Amino acid sequence: FLLVGSVAAAGGRKARTEAAERVLIDREAEFAQAVVDGDFETFLGFWAEDAAYLGTSGRPILGRPAIGEAWRPLLESPELQLSWTPERAEVARSGDLGYTWGRWVLHRTASDGEPDTASGTYTTVWRKERGGVWRVVLDTGNAEAP
Repeated sequence: FLLVGSVAAAGGRKARTEAAERVLIDREAEFAQAVVDGDFETFLGFWAEDAAYLGTSGRPILGRPAIGEAWRPLLESPELQLSWTPERAEVARSGDLGYTWGRWVLHRTASDGEPDTASGTYTTVWRKERGGVWRVVLDTGNAEAP
């Protein structure tokens, strides 16, 4: 009986983990859609108050307001179109921390007026907050070599 109970518990934990990972993939896709839509307020709502963004400036950007100001030009510029697609998610056994990773693409108009594209990979760390809402606590990415 003990073995059957252990197998059942492990199966239930696996199902909960897979469901949580699906929630994170969906949440990441909604996060990306807010950027595609240029919806600044929705975008900002995905970030935890104490989040960190490790962007291309070489220094961490800390806190939701500062992250919003760093991202605002991208969301408001018609010359920049960023999109990304989550490829994988994993959730900690505790069920309150997880990460997603995937690929991003940035289409922009270069200074000479010609279209330009950059791409790379990203990692987003999520924390489940009060009410069961997943928010970004850390986001970072890397560009591929041109």
